[in-house]
Amino acid sequence: MAEFKLPVVKVESLFLKKTAHLSKDDQAKLKRAILIKLALHLPNYLAKMDLPKSILALYPDAFKRLVDFLKSVGDQPYDSTGEFFCKDLRFVLGLSIYNGASSFFDVFSRVPVSSAIISFCRSRNVDAIIRYVRARGSRPWVRGHLDSRFIKEYNQQVSDTTYCRLAEFVERKKEIAGYVGTTWFFDPKVAEVSPRLAWLQDLPRERGAFFLQHGADTTDINFAMKMSESRRRLYKDGKYIPKVYSMLWPREELISWARKYRASLSHD
Repeated sequence: MAEFKLPVVKVESLFLKKTAHLSKDDQAKLKRAILIKLALHLPNYLAKMDLPKSILALYPDAFKRLVDFLKSVGDQPYDSTGEFFCKDLRFVLGLSIYNGASSFFDVFSRVPVSSAIISFCRSRNVDAIIRYVRARGSRPWVRGHLDSRFIKEYNQQVSDTTYCRLAEFVERKKEIAGYVGTTWFFDPKVAEVSPRLAWLQDLPRERGAFFLQHGADTTDINFAMKMSESRRRLYKDGKYIPKVYSMLWPREELISWARKYRASLSHD
């Protein structure tokens, strides 16, 4: 998360220094105006990124979503401490790529070997560390994110098309090791306490992904509790403590699955 927020924190710090003489309300208005202006330059950045047409075709929708949100943001906090400003600023700077509905991905992220070693110490899962080595996991990965503003749009069909577009991007970038996502809902325990979410980890696993175990902080716990009364109750009773896992889908397995998926669609 620190890697994700760092450029946002730097930009906001500079913004606050330059606008210290303005009221909070005027700062908020100016911040939204700057985001729109940056978004106007985004096509120039995208033209240099060799993105698949399937991803570029999504950007008119992405711009509309951004404008609609900025019109309605109101008095809620919109800064580097929150999810939305971080994701919107990274989007207009071209640091995160829009991938439809609630999905974004970063084009360059690391999964250090220390993460694989610590995961092994926690889980004693030898297979995961072997898979990490085989994938040459110290190379860059694309890292996925979900936007909670549109999370209700995310389902299995949307997920499949999202991963398919990701595979197109990864196939163009030979230096990319694959796809990684890090979240509490990759925790195996989630399949027990919230069975309706089991597919989020089961399907990638069946298609060639593997998982690394991490810890969990207050932010992760709050996210896990946010949308489920049953999880809140189990947590309060000490029967469920959220843990964060990374799902790593190596490039060969991801690309292979996507080709089969596209072929299956053409036969329908």
